[in-house]
Amino acid sequence: MTRTPPTAAELALAAEVSRCRLTAPHQLERWRAKRWLAPADQWADPATSALRPDIVHRAAWLAALSRPGRGIGWTFWAIDGTEQTAALLRQALIRTIQLPLRQAGIILA
Repeated sequence: MTRTPPTAAELALAAEVSRCRLTAPHQLERWRAKRWLAPADQWADPATSALRPDIVHRAAWLAALSRPGRGIGWTFWAIDGTEQTAALLRQALIRTIQLPLRQAGIILA
């Protein structure tokens, strides 16, 4: 599958994250899809058009802590505390708890 070229906002956020000596440009799309990072249209301060510091901070934390097998994104769902992120967190926890049980042949209703 071909990737879409990065937008100006994505390039700007990637540049800010790289100033922290981290890399994240190819992961921004995935982080937004998983709702660990706000949609790109919310990244800029409307008054100044500059990237919001909280977005840069979150992206830097995601870049620093995201590794295969780590559940750091769940932390951001919990921090956000919206109904939508609470539902995502609940579903992810249920899947994670049920996986080893299913592998052992135990089905919970």
